[in-house]
Amino acid sequence: MAFKIFHRVFPLVAVAMITLLSGCLVRTEEITIAPDGTTTILAEIRGESDDFDQLLAMPSEPEWTVLQEPDLTAKSYDGKDRLRARVEVPYGRSLPHSYAAPGSEKERFDLQFPTEVRRWTEGKRTYYEFRRTYKARRYGCYNISATPFWDHELEERVIEKGIFEVSQQDRRVYLEAYSQSLAYLQWRMFWQGLGALVHDGLLPGDTKAILEKEAMAYVEEAVTEERILGILSRDEAAIAQAVDSFINEVQDNLAMLYHRSVDTTDVGLLQAYTDAMWAVNHNYSVTEALTGQKLGIMLRMPGTIIDANGIIEEDDGMLVVHWFLRGSDFNDTDVPLYALSVVEV
Repeated sequence: MAFKIFHRVFPLVAVAMITLLSGCLVRTEEITIAPDGTTTILAEIRGESDDFDQLLAMPSEPEWTVLQEPDLTAKSYDGKDRLRARVEVPYGRSLPHSYAAPGSEKERFDLQFPTEVRRWTEGKRTYYEFRRTYKARRYGCYNISATPFWDHELEERVIEKGIFEVSQQDRRVYLEAYSQSLAYLQWRMFWQGLGALVHDGLLPGDTKAILEKEAMAYVEEAVTEERILGILSRDEAAIAQAVDSFINEVQDNLAMLYHRSVDTTDVGLLQAYTDAMWAVNHNYSVTEALTGQKLGIMLRMPGTIIDANGIIEEDDGMLVVHWFLRGSDFNDTDVPLYALSVVEV
C-alpha cells in the first residue's frame, strides 16, 4: 500500500459503513434567571436505555438534585428513558461548566460549557447578561468525509450496494481510501500519545522521532487493502467486532515499538504510555459519542430580552431564547451562546 500522509482530515473510525456513534441522546435545559440573579437549570437527557452508558458524564449528586433516573435494567427502544436533574446557583457563584463532577476523571474529557450570568444597574435600568460557550472538540483532522480526498458518491454506492456489488474500480478506490485513513488514524493517535509523554518529560524528543518513523513503516505494512476487504467480507453483525479486534492488534503492536525503545524495568514509563494512549482513545470516543446528540436550550430572563444570538420567541406571555444544536456543531469550533435583557424601573 502506498501510504500517503494527507495533512488534512480523517475519520475517527475511518469507515462510513459502520456507525460507532453513541445513540441519539437528546439534551435539553431550561435555564431561568431570577431578578436577584439566581440561576436555576433544569436539565433533561432523553434516549434509549442503552444510550445511557458510562462514557459520557451525566448530572449527578451532590452538584445536581436528581429528580428522575433512567431505568438502565430495562431494554426500551422508545427513546423515552430520561434523566432529569436540577441545580440552583445564587448570583456570584460559579455555574456548572460540565455535567462531570468537579475533579473527576470525566471532567478532563467530557463536553465543557463554561457559563456566566452578570447583572448590573445603569440609572433606572438593570441589565442581565447570559453567556455560555460550548468548547470545541478536536475532530476535523480525523474526518475524511470533509476533504476533497473522499468521494461521497462512491461512499453512497458502497453503502447502498455493498462492497462486492460495486465495480472492481470502485472497490479498489474505496479500499485504498479506507486502509489509508485507518492506518493514518492509528499512526496519528500513537503520535499524539508520544507527544504527551514528551510534554511531561518522560520521553526524549529524538526517541519520539524514531518511533514515529517505525510506526509509519509498521502501519503501512499492517493495514492493507486485503486485510480491510477480509473484514468487510464478514457478516454485517461481525464487522464492528472485527474492526475493533484489528485496531486492538495494531495498537498492541505499536505499544511493543514503544516498549523496545524504553527501559522496560521502569514500570512508570510503561504505565505512562498506557495512560497516555488511554487518554487519547477516550477523548476521541467521547467526541464521537457527542457528535450524534441533539441539544436544546431555553432561557428565561427578567425584563425584556433585547439581544441574543438564539431564537427569541414568546412562551407563556414572556420572551424566551431558544438554541437548537447538534453535538457535531462543536467539532473543532467553539459555539458561544449570548443573551441580554433589561428591566426598567
